[in-house]
Amino acid sequence: MAAVLFAAAVLCTSCSSSGHPAQQPDAITADQTAVEYKAEAARLVLSPGWSWPADPTPTAKGPDGAPQLYQRGWGTTRADTFWYCSWQRRYLDPAVAPTDRDAALSQLKKVRDTHFYQADLLPADQKILDEELSHAGLGDTTDMQNNVDVNCPGKGEQ
Repeated sequence: MAAVLFAAAVLCTSCSSSGHPAQQPDAITADQTAVEYKAEAARLVLSPGWSWPADPTPTAKGPDGAPQLYQRGWGTTRADTFWYCSWQRRYLDPAVAPTDRDAALSQLKKVRDTHFYQADLLPADQKILDEELSHAGLGDTTDMQNNVDVNCPGKGEQ
């Protein structure tokens, strides 16, 4: 369930390229989303061994060749979810020492301070994510593993 909400929150922030930008006052360009992404990435620390994509700029044109527009905050959310995935993978890695796993869970709980959590998730969805973290802390990583399998890139992917 958490995996579906995670994907839905990220996907729902992309805007259609239909309509004039002036008719979509909250729409921003691909380059503007990259600025958002880089600003958010500057305040987040990735899990060891991970690095931010060199160019986080999304597609600038839709399949019809028209400019692709994005909802304000989309770049921030993408950075938040990339960061979150890096720490989820660390937490789930069986080679990670227990103290490092505890540190990863502490990092994961910081998701509550992100734009993704605060602006993109409804209270019911926040509860699902909170439960995923709570279950993981109790040793049940099923929900977290499902979320990673469905939503998270590997190292070096975006």
